Amino acid sequence: MTKHEPISKGRLSRLAKVSKVAAKIAGKHALHVIKKPLQKKETKKKNESKHKTEIATDLFKTLASLKGSALKAAQLISMEFDFFPDEIKAELKKSYYDVPPLNKAIVRRMIYSQLKSYPETLFESFNLNAFRAASIGQVHECRRLSGEKCALKVQYPGISETIKSDISVLKLLLLKVPIPLIKKASKLIKTYLSELETRFYEESDYLLEKENLIWFRSVNPFKYIKIPKIYSEHCSSKVLCMEFMAAEPIDKWISLNPTQDKKNKIGQLIWDFFVYFLLKHNTIHADPNPGNYMIDKNINLVVIDFGCVKKFDNGFPQQIKKVVSYHLKKDMPKVMSIYNEWNILPDHLKNDINKVENYVKGFRSWITKPFKTPTFCFKKNKNHMNERFSKEFILGREIMYNPNHNFVMFDRNLMGIMNLLNNLEAEIHFHLDVNQCNFT
Repeated sequence: MTKHEPISKGRLSRLAKVSKVAAKIAGKHALHVIKKPLQKKETKKKNESKHKTEIATDLFKTLASLKGSALKAAQLISMEFDFFPDEIKAELKKSYYDVPPLNKAIVRRMIYSQLKSYPETLFESFNLNAFRAASIGQVHECRRLSGEKCALKVQYPGISETIKSDISVLKLLLLKVPIPLIKKASKLIKTYLSELETRFYEESDYLLEKENLIWFRSVNPFKYIKIPKIYSEHCSSKVLCMEFMAAEPIDKWISLNPTQDKKNKIGQLIWDFFVYFLLKHNTIHADPNPGNYMIDKNINLVVIDFGCVKKFDNGFPQQIKKVVSYHLKKDMPKVMSIYNEWNILPDHLKNDINKVENYVKGFRSWITKPFKTPTFCFKKNKNHMNERFSKEFILGREIMYNPNHNFVMFDRNLMGIMNLLNNLEAEIHFHLDVNQCNFT
């Protein structure tokens, strides 16, 4: 792994990089379109894939050179929406697990600038080699002078100063990429990126994450869900000190072949944790990255990284509960009433129940399937997550013309959790009822 260089904060220099690659992509695409009619069928297919790969490489190289929020936002969009060809998705996945670490000298300086002392003075022991890369920082193992083992998260320099410019330049770049679905969904993308901008600012404030951790830990009612304790005296806006949780990330834990009963237990905890905080507190832990869910030796679910937390508008979670119930009953008038309360339908569909019904059939079938039986087994329904990329499901998403900020984080979290449950191959009881959560 290479060293993590400080991020350039100049908006103009970052914009110049994006403008240059956008022009380059547009030029390549124009040439590709001119040549296309003259090619044989076999050659056309081969060149189409080659063209997409070249665009993907140009896009990834530019985002990777910017680092910071631009690349992360593009990765999230590639996971959430079926906009990108496989070639672009493959490029954007390259940096998921290859985050360059900070230079050790920079780590020491960063800690000193925030806590007014170097780590070897603040702690009994401190490992300058990071053991985990977070979304906007890295985590170091250390031991407090009072003996407690802890984890110190140190933010990458320059992250918070580049968020706004990153989102602006990413909007420019994405809308220049010659992919019809992206242009068609430009309003959805702008809403999504605006919400991500707000969440990224919150994630870059470790004092806010500290308060989120303290709150979630104080109201957590689940016996088998653990949330780390905070050591406030070693926290600042860019450094966060918390209890060290000895646990395996969920992906690694799955690779150890736990029993089906253990996988079912963890899967149910993940779902109940989501439902409880959504319906009871109008709030969710909104970063369902597999690295944020870990399993300890006692088969407790350990939840970490509370930088991204979403508080919904009053009433939204209950409306979600109702709309799922209405879809289960195929009660389209009531579904339409909520859709129109949300103002998500284009004007020509707001009163056309039959057309909306035709659009949402595939979506309804997919979203309600896990709720139709006492338990739903992902191991027996291996294709369920892939079905959301079917034409029928995508039709339902296409009519979501004007989604608001509530949908962005709800959809991101729901899909992330469903993917976790799918990877677990868990059999769980799906519900939207706080009283059905298993707290003991």
